[in-house]
Order: sequence, then structure tokens, then C-alpha cells
Amino acid sequence: AALLAAPPAASSNDAQRTLFLARHDPDEDNRATAEQVWSLYGLAQSKEAGVSPGLRVQPADLLRYLTHEAAAVRDAAVGAFAEAVAESEQSVAPALAKLFAAFSQNSPKEEEIDADDPFAAMDRKRQLATFPGEEASSRSAGDPQARAAIMRALGAVAPSLTPRDLPLVSTFLTKVLGDDDELVRDAAMTAGRDMIELHGAEQVQQLLPVYEKYFDKQAAGGGGGAEDEAKSDNVRQGVVVFLGALACHLDAADPKIRQILARLVSVLSTPSEAVQRSVSDCLPPLMKALTDDERRALVESLLAQVTDGEGYADRRGAAFGLAGAVKGCGISSLKAYGIMDAVKAAVEDKKNPDAREGALMAFELLNLRLGRLFEPYVIHVLPMLLVCFGDQSEHVREATISAARAVMGQLSAQGVKLVLPALMKGLEDNAWRTKQGSVQLMGAMAACAPKQLGACLPQIVPRLSETLIDTHPKVVEAAQHALKAIGDVIKNPEIEALSDYLLGAIAKPAELTQPCLDVLLEMTFVNVVDAPSLALIVPVLSRGLRDRRADLKKKAAKIAGNMCALVADPKDMSPYVPLLLPDIRKSLIDPIPEVRATAASALASLIRGMGGVDEHFADLIPWLTQTLQSDGPMTERSGAAQGLAECLAVLGQEHFEAMLPEILAGCHHVAPHVREGHLTLLRFLPLALGHLFEPHLQEALAEVLTGLADQVEAVRDAALSAGRVFVEEFSHSGPSLDLLLPSIEDGISSENWRIRQSATELMGSMMFRIAGTSGKVLNLEGGSDDEGISTEAQGRALTQTLGEQRHHDLLAAVYSLRSDPTLAVRNAAVHIWKTVVANTPRTLRLVLPHLMRRLIAGLSAADDDRRQTASRCLGELVRKLGERVLGEVFPIFSDGLANSEAATREGVCLGLAEVLAAARKEDLEQYIGDVVPVIRDALCDEEEGVRNAAGAAFDAMFRHGGADVAADIVPALLSKLETDDVALEGLKQVLKAQPKILASVLPKLAAPPIDATRAATLGSLAEVAGPALPPHLEALFPPLLAAMGSDDPDESEAATGAATAVLRAVPDEAHYLLLPEVIGGLEDESPGVRCAAAKMCGVFAAEAPCFDEEDDVPQLVKGLFELFIDDDESVVSAAWTALGVVMGVVAKEDQAHYLRDVRGAVETAREKVRRRNRGAGVKDLLIPALCLPKGLAPIVQVYLQGVLVGKNSEVRESAAEGLREAVMSTTTAALKPHVIPITGPLIRILGDKYPGAVKSAILGALAVMIDKGGPALKPFVPQLQTTFVKCLSDANRSVRQRAAAALGRLMTLQPRVDPLVGDLVTALASAADAGVREAMLRAIAGVFAHAGKGVQTPTAERARDAIFAVGISAAKVVGDAEMNAAALALAHVAAWIPDDTRASLIDRLGRDELSSTDGPGGTNDCRGREARASTLAALARTRPELILATHAAATLNGLVRAAKDEACVSSRVGAARGLASIARASALQSGASCPYLPKLLPVLGKLLRDESADVRIATAGAMHVLCVGSSRDAVGAHLGAFVPQLADVAVGDRSKDARYYADRAVRSVLRIMDAPDGLTYAQSVLKAGGTASAARGKLTDVVLRRLQGLPDEEEEEASKVAMGSLGADEEDDDEVVLGD
Repeated sequence: AALLAAPPAASSNDAQRTLFLARHDPDEDNRATAEQVWSLYGLAQSKEAGVSPGLRVQPADLLRYLTHEAAAVRDAAVGAFAEAVAESEQSVAPALAKLFAAFSQNSPKEEEIDADDPFAAMDRKRQLATFPGEEASSRSAGDPQARAAIMRALGAVAPSLTPRDLPLVSTFLTKVLGDDDELVRDAAMTAGRDMIELHGAEQVQQLLPVYEKYFDKQAAGGGGGAEDEAKSDNVRQGVVVFLGALACHLDAADPKIRQILARLVSVLSTPSEAVQRSVSDCLPPLMKALTDDERRALVESLLAQVTDGEGYADRRGAAFGLAGAVKGCGISSLKAYGIMDAVKAAVEDKKNPDAREGALMAFELLNLRLGRLFEPYVIHVLPMLLVCFGDQSEHVREATISAARAVMGQLSAQGVKLVLPALMKGLEDNAWRTKQGSVQLMGAMAACAPKQLGACLPQIVPRLSETLIDTHPKVVEAAQHALKAIGDVIKNPEIEALSDYLLGAIAKPAELTQPCLDVLLEMTFVNVVDAPSLALIVPVLSRGLRDRRADLKKKAAKIAGNMCALVADPKDMSPYVPLLLPDIRKSLIDPIPEVRATAASALASLIRGMGGVDEHFADLIPWLTQTLQSDGPMTERSGAAQGLAECLAVLGQEHFEAMLPEILAGCHHVAPHVREGHLTLLRFLPLALGHLFEPHLQEALAEVLTGLADQVEAVRDAALSAGRVFVEEFSHSGPSLDLLLPSIEDGISSENWRIRQSATELMGSMMFRIAGTSGKVLNLEGGSDDEGISTEAQGRALTQTLGEQRHHDLLAAVYSLRSDPTLAVRNAAVHIWKTVVANTPRTLRLVLPHLMRRLIAGLSAADDDRRQTASRCLGELVRKLGERVLGEVFPIFSDGLANSEAATREGVCLGLAEVLAAARKEDLEQYIGDVVPVIRDALCDEEEGVRNAAGAAFDAMFRHGGADVAADIVPALLSKLETDDVALEGLKQVLKAQPKILASVLPKLAAPPIDATRAATLGSLAEVAGPALPPHLEALFPPLLAAMGSDDPDESEAATGAATAVLRAVPDEAHYLLLPEVIGGLEDESPGVRCAAAKMCGVFAAEAPCFDEEDDVPQLVKGLFELFIDDDESVVSAAWTALGVVMGVVAKEDQAHYLRDVRGAVETAREKVRRRNRGAGVKDLLIPALCLPKGLAPIVQVYLQGVLVGKNSEVRESAAEGLREAVMSTTTAALKPHVIPITGPLIRILGDKYPGAVKSAILGALAVMIDKGGPALKPFVPQLQTTFVKCLSDANRSVRQRAAAALGRLMTLQPRVDPLVGDLVTALASAADAGVREAMLRAIAGVFAHAGKGVQTPTAERARDAIFAVGISAAKVVGDAEMNAAALALAHVAAWIPDDTRASLIDRLGRDELSSTDGPGGTNDCRGREARASTLAALARTRPELILATHAAATLNGLVRAAKDEACVSSRVGAARGLASIARASALQSGASCPYLPKLLPVLGKLLRDESADVRIATAGAMHVLCVGSSRDAVGAHLGAFVPQLADVAVGDRSKDARYYADRAVRSVLRIMDAPDGLTYAQSVLKAGGTASAARGKLTDVVLRRLQGLPDEEEEEASKVAMGSLGADEEDDDEVVLGD
């Protein structure tokens, strides 16, 4: 800049030389400035442009600058000298001569000693005294820097040299190669190589003799002293380099190349590493001139020298030569010439340490020479190095260390990735030497390039730290040395000074981590932190972050955050982010708040230092968000929120605003922990973002206020904390307050008390902050409101900041909130008031206008809490100020009631109630006349809210005025009932306030009859009367029930509503009064009342608060079932509906508790139906209500739950039997919807292990379901068939019998019967148990009885044969039950076989004897005859029409023959029943002309006199059946044949049963009826000459009148009772089996 400003001075040679020199300055800026000045002076023109030679800089002028003391000047002079020589018109020779002279001047010189001075020699000798092993020199060092600069200048002028100059320069350089200073020698060597590079190709033949001459001279000259030898080595090194460089320019076929190569190889044994390295550098280009064989020979000779060389220099030189040769031959030569194998073999030679040492040196130099090319072999070399680290030979170990350093120093980033896994694995080896070697190799990695070192240190240092606790001391020692080696490469001075602390903390983390962190915190850093420094610091920080102590974690996090700012390149920190980030994350969710805060700051610093969210932080924001929304501990969400806030602050406003919608949306997430986390984030965002958050304050505050109303306390706490932060951060100025106050004021007016509470607290925090008080003041409860702790100064501060208007508005709001309905809000407001108000009365006077405006607005608000707050506050004002405000308040209220806004009127009434409650009676006396009309009018207001508030005012006024107030209001309301609908609502409010008034209202409203208007009024009043109702139930309920039964729909509906309201209003303690009134109506004579009472039963169960399920359900079930058989259909329907409602109230699992009640009610109803239907000829006992659509719906769950979950087997059995009865009481159509819900569970129960009684009951229920359900059961047929067949083999006889009966009924739904019959026949033949055979027989009988038409003839005949074989032929060995079952089965099978086959069977059964093939029942076998007779009797009973049609003679003959069988009573019993059945069927067919009666009746008459009582009983019963019904007229002509015998039995038989049946037979046949003329026919036939006169002696008038008094019987009942059973008990009855 100074040169530019100076005037031109082109004539100044000194300035010109200085400027010329500056143009070559090492600094680029200086060069540019000098060039600008050079051009400005016009010195840039070339000599062709005519520049005067006098203006040019001559080389000689610059020589003095080459020896300048400043290095920068010498560097500039080198370039300037070269340019001056190049531009000089003269030859270079003069310049060279001056260079050589200058070099000589600056070379070392012998110091002269004055011979005349005797002490000079002694002083010189003393100066030259040396330590042992050193040599004294009598020469001065000269100026080596100047000589080096001259050599660099000589190299720079190489392009200007002529061929004539080259030998001279070469000779000079050869001499300079012996210089004492290495810097000078290096410069000379560089200059020579530059010269050969430029001129060697053209002047090779001229230069070659110069260097060869040196070697010839050296060989002939011999050696000298040590100094001469060192100098000779230096010269030899340089000449070899020159010769090798020159040989590169020879032709490949030139024989001198091989001579030079041989000379070079021979020089390798020189004990100078510099010479050996130079030779190695020269070998690569020469190798290309050799043939492959020559290369292989050379390599092999070098390999041999490496392993077998006599001395260290020989092996070392051979290693250098081998490396140079391989570099010249290419990397492939390692494999082609077997170099690696040979070297590996030498390393593994345990007997020759020299070979191992040489091989390791070969590894070292191959690495150095080949560089990255040798990297793929490193992974194979490492194992050998690991082994050699523990070699017994010290020389081998030293060679290993050198090789390791060379390997590590050449590694690339990829090489580090290849090597590190092997080293890590070596650390896990059991052999300590291997671990030691791996550690040493890791330490050697300190020699790596800085980039590679930075990449590997994050992995190395932690593993070395772990190795410090190894059990072997040498491994530990190696680890310490390795860490020390890493510490030695630290460049940061501060960290270097602390390296001992860091290494100590790594070695002993438990003891030294804290001191190390303390020192790091105290250290002031002025330099950037490099990668090795980070490698030692980060493990210490990681250990501190993982420590259990909070102070250590805080310190480590703080240092970690600060460290990011000291790293120059983020890439240096990048490898350590994955190590630190997990620990910082863990600290971020630490339970200690200070740790979380420090970790959040460290995380933000880390992101800032790394330049944002890079790949290491890709999942950080998602993790923070996920943790923020996790349902873990609250501390985790808090830490995540703080960390996310700090991160967003670092990432900037754009990132924050992009994420803000998601943050705000999370504040009203469905999960409470998510809401809490997002609100916590809003707490930290203002602290982290500062002013950047202020534009979003209002929307954030809206979310906070919403969170304040949350149902979860943790969410509310988080929202409140966020709000407090908002207030703390943004209540410092007017604009901020303009943002805050509107939201807070909205919050204190919120409908949600939690929002009001929190908004009040936030308002308090804001006022505390402005006033300069903490607000944390104790002992504020109690005392007078006048006792505040504020000061006048604080009040002025509030007014100054907020403004007087806003200040007074806030104080008015606080005072009104002191009357909030919620205690928490009141307490918060009181706290604020006492903290910021110094004098309450004076403050109230100041804020009274503001307060009244707020109270009036609150009284008219839609929110109930606000209105209550305002009214209570008003009441408090009245209590405080008394009559001073009443005169002002009441006119306001009167005007307010005239307002068109309902909310205003309602608020006025609430305020009036508060004023009346707060005022004293004596203060109100003068205003009562004005207040009562206001209340009366308000009670009749059209709006419900106004009426409710007026009711409260009436209540308050009633407490002051009592009966007088009621007398002024109630009559007026009653008089308006018929004209004003709203008057009723007002009356309700009066009763709600004072229920005792009901006694004066009810007599007028409840007087019967009740019309629709009064009913509606009663219902409305009942809703509010409550406890006042029970005493009036007796007078109230009957009229309401009567009104419900009215034909007027409006009246009925109104009465129903009123009765329902009464039921709802009666309290629990009046239960005993209500239920009798409800149930009592069920017995009323009026169907309408009964219907209404039934409906009320349902309402009582569903809606009455006093309903007690356990006590009331049984009574309701009993009462409603009484109406199930009512004559009025509407009553039946109402009762059924009501019972459905009652049972619907009972939980499904509790239905079984009422099984006994329901079953008893069903049985009672069936019995009443039976009595009602007697004489009507109706067979089924149907309960009308159960025959409605879905008739079983109210009670079916009772039975099903009893069956499924009954507490014991008795309950399950009872439930199944009850279900059977219920199904029998309904119709098929009504049952259809219940078929599937009932049948499925019953089948499942049968498959479980339950007692036989339970299974038997269920089978009975299923049998009835089959009869009633019909086709609806078809889907269950396969399951039922399988279940029934399985039950035939059950151990319980009752189960077997009922299964057989049910199986027969099921066949009506089964289209294919043959397979089942076949299975049953097969099972019958194979069954060993008599009970099972009996069940099989009865099942076969049932199948043929119900579905015989579908059985094929072969199947039927097969069944016949099997039955005959089991029950008839084997009668002697079977029991009575099995024999009777076989007789019944055979009778039913016979009905479906061909006529001729049937005739043959009947003939066979009626014969006197059985053939010898008939089996055990041979001739005169009583059991056989009994079996045949039973079969014929069964056939006659089951198919009498078929017998009369085709087989009458054979059957009658057989039965008559059995009747004469004196040896077998059972035969005669069966004959009697069979003959009577045929006789009855014949009489029904032919009447009095029946041909068989004259023949059969005498036989039956004879049997009536049989010796056996059983025969007489059976015959009397058979005669009873014969004489009942339509057959009675046919036998009238034959009375003489049997009546005398029947009379004998009726009057004098010893058997009670015989007399029973005989009495009823006589009564029937003689037509004796319970009527005045009921004996007329009997007396006519019994008189003399009558058909039955022979019996007159027995049948006297006394007997006849006794018979007349017997109860009437149905024909079916008579048949069932009289004909008896085919077995020993009722379960054998064929009706049970067959359903006949």
C-alpha cells in the first residue's frame, strides 16, 4: 500500500530490486500488491518492447538476498533469482560462478589460532572438549540456511542450464551432498533431481560418467575416519539417487541399466538408512526394464537377504530394496513371486529371530513404499503382528512396533474399518499376549493420519479404557502406554495440560471422574478442541452422564454442551454424537429437575454445534415427541418437553412455527398423559424462545386455559405451570398485558370452575409480579377482610402499570370471585384480595361502580355459576352494608323483572334471593309489600330458569314472613291453575321450597274423580313434593288408578304420568306404604283398574327409587301371574308386559333367584285353568298370557339361568321341570321365537356330567318342546337324535325312559327313520344290561308309534323278530319291565307290517302252546303266556280299530283264553284291559248293535269276581273306561251281564282301588249325576223287571246317593287312571312313552 502511494521512482535500482523481490513473496497478498505496483511503474513490459537493460534486475543483484537472515526474504529471492537468470541476456555461467562463490563463503571454515599466543591453543582445546562418544570439530558451521537457499536457487535455475553447464553443476552438487547440514543436503538432492528430470533425457550420456566416476573413485580410495565415513555416506546416498534418476532416461535395452541396478542393490548393504531409502526410491522405474525372470531372481535374492542377512544393515537394506522392487513390479508381484508367503513363513520361524525381524521389516517397508496399495494385505498381517508383539526377542518386538506404526500410519478410512474389528476381537482373546498386541496396535494408530485417527478414536479409546481393568499387568501397562500415545498427539494446549487428569479418569472412573470434571469446568479454553482431545474427553463425559450422582451428571452435561462450541470442525464431533446422545437422552428424563435442565441445554448446544439436525439427530425430534406423549412417569414427559423446547429454539422460528399446530393439537388429545406433555412443552417454550414466542401467546394461552379445566389433576397442574410462565415472561409491558389479560378475563368468567380457579391464580401471579410481591404469604385465613398485607406503594405500582380503569376492574373481579360457588376459587380470590388490597372498605368504595356493573352482568349471565357468584357477592354486600343498599337494590330488581331477556330476569331473582337471605327481618319489613308481588309474578314467568330462581326467593322470603307470605302467594297460584298453565310451575317451585304446603293443596286436587287437568297437576306437584307424599298415598293412589282406567285417552295419559311421578317421588323409607297400594289395585273388580295397576307394577320396578328387588320381585310376580288368566284380554296383556318390565330390571345372572316364585305362580295358574276347563273337554292347560306372541319372554330367562347356573342339582332339576310346565302352558305359535334360545342350552347341559334327575327333567322339557315346537326344531334334529340315543344307555332309569319317549316324538320331524330303527335293533341285540334293553324297546315302540309309516317293511320285520326274541321267546329270563316294554314295542311294530304277517303274529300270540322253537318259554310256561297276553292286550289298547277290522276273532280268542288262565294273574289282568279296549272300540263303531258286547261283557263280569284283587282292580278300571262317554249308551242294553258283579265290587270288595274304580263305573253306566233328578235312570233300570234289577240289593238308594256325590271326571282322566300302566310305575305308562 505504501509503494502504491509513493511517487514513481523507476530510476531507483534498490526500489526496483525490492519490488522485483516482492513479486515472489511467499504471501499471496504481498505478491498481488507487488505485481500491481510493478505494472504501475511500467516494469512489466518485456525486453522485446524495448525496455532498457539498465532497468532490468540482474541475477548478481539478488545474491545478497539469498543469504538474508529472514526466511521469507530467502524464499522470495529463490524465485526472483530464477526469473532474473531466465530474463538475462547473458549466459547462466556467470550467475553460476557467483552462486558457487556465495556457497563457499557461507560454508564451514577452519578457525585460525594465533601461534604466538600460548593460551589461545589451550582455550581452543577447552572449547573443543566433548562428551564421550562425541567428536570435536575445529570448523565453524557457516550459514546453513543461506547454503540451503543457494541450493534451492540452483535448482530453480535448472531450466536455464545449458548442456555445457551440466557436468559442472553435477560435480558441484556431488560435493555439496557431503555438507554437514541435512537441510543443505536435501536441497542439493532436490536440485540435482530437478536438473536430471529436465535435462537427463537429452544429456544422459554426458551426465552418466560423472556419477560412475564417483563410484570408481570411491572403490579405489578406501575409507577414512568416522567423519569422512559419514560424509561419504551422504554423498553416496545423493549420487545413488542421481544415478537412479538418470537411469530412468536410459533405453530399456541399455545394458547400463542392469549395471546401475546391480550397483544400487549392492549399495543397499550400506549401514545408512538414508542411503537405503534413496536406493529404494530409485528401484521402481528401473524394474520395468527387467525381464520377468530377472525380476523374480532379484526379488528372491532380496527375500533371502531379508531373512538370512548377516547383519542388521543387510536385512534392513534388503527390506528397502524388496519394497522398491515390489513397487516397480506392481502389487500383483506379491502373489506372483510368493513374497507374502515367504515373509509369512519367516515370521512364523520360531527358531530364527533374525528371520522374524527381517520379515517384520519387510512388512514395515512394504507398507511405507506401497502405501494404500498394500492395505488389502494389512488384515492378513495383523495376526502376525499380534503374535510378534510378545516375541522373546527384543529386536523382533522393536521391529513389530515399527511395522505396526507403519501399518497404522498408512491406513485409509476404509482400512481403519477393516482393521478395527480384528483388533477388537483380539481384545477378547484369552491369551494375554494377543490382547497386549491388540492394545499396542491400537496405540500405534496414533500414527494414523489426522482424519483416520479422528474416525477410529471413538472406538479405540472406550475399548482401551475397558482393558485398563484387565487381570494381566502387562495388558494394563500396554493400554496405559496406548492411551498415553493417543494423548501425545493432542494439539490443544489446554487439553494437553489436562491429559493426565483425563487419562486418570479413564483409568479410574469411580475415583477420578469428579476431579477431572471439576478441572475441565475450571479450565478456560482459548484454542479449538481437536479429535484426539475429544477421544479422551468424551469417555469421561459419558461416564459422568451415567453416574448416579446428580452433581456429576450436571457437570458432565454442562461440559458436553460447552464442548460443542470449541470444536472447529463438526465432523470431529460427529463420531462422538452416538456416544453422548443416549446418555444425554437418559439425563433428559432424570428425576432431578436440575439434571434435566442441564441436559436440555447440552442437547441444544450439541445440535447447534453440529449445525442442525443431521443424520445423528434424525430420530431425536420424533423421540422427544414420542416421550412427550408417553404414559410413563411425569418426569420423562417434563424432560422431553424441556429438551424439545431447547431444540426448537436452536432450529429456529421457521421450524417452531411449522410444529406449533401439532403442539397445540396435542393439548386436547384424548389421552390425558399426551395433554399433560404438550402443556408442559408450552411451559418451556417461552423460556427457550423468548420474544419469538410472543406472537403466538394468545393461541397458546387459550390451550392453557382449556387445560385448566381438565378432569385429570396432572394436566391441570401442567397447564397452570405453563400459565404462570406466560405471566412471568410476558407481564412486563403494556403490549404484553394486552395479549394476556383478555384471555385471563375470559378464564375467570368460564363455566368450568377449574378454569376459573387457575385463571384467578394466574391473575394473582400477574398482580403479584407487578406489585413486586411473591404472593407466598402465610396465615391469610381468618380475620377480617380489612386486614390486608399490601402497601400503598404496591397499589400505586399496580395502577401505574395497569391503568386505573383496568386496575379497578381487576379488583372488582377478584372481589366477586370471593363469592364463587367453588371453594377453591373463593380461596384463591381471598388470597389475592388480602395480598394486593391494603384497606378493604376504602377499596370497595373505589371499585363499587365497577363491581355493580359486573354483578348485574353476572346476574343476567347464561352460566349458572356466574349468576350464583354475582348473587352471593350481592348478598355479602348487603350483609356488610345493610339497609344502606336495600333502597338502591330493590328498585333495580323490579326494573330487572320487566326486562325482555330471560337471563336478566333469572339473575334478578337469584340476586333477590341472596338479598332476602342476607338481610335482617327488621330491615325488610318496609319492603315486604313490594317484594311479594315481585316474587308472585316471577313464579309465573314463562321461563323455567326464572321460576326456579323465584322459588329460591320465595324460600328466603318465607323464612322471614312465614304463613303470611304463603297466604299471599299460594291461593293466587291455585286460582290460576285452570287459566294459566304456568301457575302450576310456580306452585311446584313453592312446594319445592316448602313441601309442607302440600297438605293444603292436595285435598282439592286429589278428590275423585280426577280429570286430566288435575291429574297432570298432581303429577307435576309430586315431582317436587318428595318426602311430603307418603302420608297421602292412600288417598292419592286409588283415584289415580281409576283415572288411568278411564276411557278418555287424555285423562288416562295424564293420570299415568301423575302416578308415575308419585312412584318416582316416594323416598326409600316409604317403601312399605307404596307397594301395598300398587299391588292392591291388581285385585280390583274393575278391569281398567287392574290393567292400570299392572302397568304401575312395571313402572314401580323400573323407576321407583324405593324399589327393592329382593323383596319386591316375588310379590310382583305373584300378583301379576294372578292376572295371567284374567278374563279380560287387556288385563292379561298389561300384566304380561308389566312382568316383562319387572324381570327386565333383574340382572340376567340373578334371574335364577326367583325360580321358586315363578314356578309356583305357573303351577297356581295351571291349576286354576284346570278347574276352569273341567267339563269343557279342553285337553291342554294353556295360560292365556303365555299364549301371547313371545309369551315366555318374561320368564324364560328364569328357567334357563336356573338350568345353566343353578347353585345345585335340585335347582337345575326344578328349573327344567318348570320350563316343561311353562312350555306345556303355551301354544306352538307363541313358543316359536323361543325354540332356538331354549333348545340349544338344554342340549349342551345334557352333554355335561350332571345327576340323572337333572338330565331326566331336561329330557322331559325337550320332549314337550318337540311336541309344541314342531317344525321350528328341525335344525336341532341331528343333535337331539344323537343326544337321545346316547341317553338310552344312561345309568339312570328315569333318564333312559324319558330319552326313549323324547326319541319317539322326535321322529315326527325326521324324514328318514330306517337308519335309527336299524341302530336301535342292533343295540337291542347287543345290550347286556336289562335296563338298557328296556329303554331300547321303549324307544322302538315310540319310533313306530310316531313314525311307523316311514319305516320300510324289511326294517319293521327285522324289529319284530328282534323284539320277539328278546321279550317273548325269552320271557322266562327277563323282568316285568323289560317284558312289558317288549309287548308294547311289538304291538306298535305289528301295526306296520303286512296284514298276513300281522295275522300270523297274532295267531302265534293267541295259541295255547309255543312250539319247541319258541325258546325258553316252552309249553305251559307261565311267563310265556303272560308275555303273549300282554302283547295282545297292548295291541288291543294301541290299535283296537285295526284289530276289529282284520284280526278280531284271533285276538279275542287269545284274550279270552288268557282271561281263563287261572295260573297267571298277569295274563288275566292284561286280558281284562285288552277285552275292555276292544269292547269300547266296537261300541263306538257300532253302538248298541255291536256284535261283540254280548260276548265280551259276561267275560268281564266273570273277571270282576276273580280271586285276585289285581284282576278285580284291573277289570273294574277297564269297566270304568268302557262305561264313560259315548260308549255308555251301547252297553245300556247289556247291564244285566255285568252290573250285578260291578255292584258287588263297589259295595263289598276288600280292595280300596277296586271299589274306587267300581264306584265310578257304576256312576257312569247308571248315569248318576249331581242333580235333583240325577238318580232317575239308575232307579228305573234297578227296579224289578229292569235290566239291572239283580243289582238292586247292593245298589240301595243310600249307595246311589253316595255315588251321586262323587266329583265329575273327564273321559281322558278316567282312561288314564283306570287302565293303569304296562309296568310297575308311572314312567312305564305308554302315554308317557308314546304321547297318546
